[in-house]
Amino acid sequence: PAPGTTLSGVSLIGLTLTGASGSTDLLSLGNASSTTAFLRNVTLDSVLIRSGHGNGISILGNLADLHIHNSTITGNTGSGISLTSGAGYSASGIELGPKTFLNRNGVDGLTIAGATVKDVRATDLHVDHNTGRGVNLTSASVLSSFSSYQSAFTSNTAGNVLLAAGSGHVIEGSLVASSAAHGVDI
Repeated sequence: PAPGTTLSGVSLIGLTLTGASGSTDLLSLGNASSTTAFLRNVTLDSVLIRSGHGNGISILGNLADLHIHNSTITGNTGSGISLTSGAGYSASGIELGPKTFLNRNGVDGLTIAGATVKDVRATDLHVDHNTGRGVNLTSASVLSSFSSYQSAFTSNTAGNVLLAAGSGHVIEGSLVASSAAHGVDI
């Protein structure tokens, strides 16, 4: 979206985004150049994002209500999904799943760092075999509420889940197993 505007109602359905030599982030959401630009109501359904030479998805600006269903984000050299917006930006209402996979990425499955993020919900999310952590909620983030239900966090090299900031986190009815480091690090 352009500065001072709101872009609302974007759907990507049955789409494949594949990296090529020299590619960077395969999908960027938001306008990193403007704190007055807003992106709302974005849906990804049955989307494959793979082999990027950066992050699979980067959330760089103001975003509200992102829904990712039945999708796979795999084999990117960066994180599967990265929320790294700086001061003056926020993201809220991030819904991951059902039947969504963040795997075999070169950093984390999901990274939240340096961003103000509210209400990240995961249901039937599978995060596995990432080189970094499965879910990495760094101390540099301002996070309110990461919730995970009936999800699986397995075999991530640097640990499956790190909760280093925020409040109101819930991991319920989920599998956390087989990591070379911590299963859940609080």
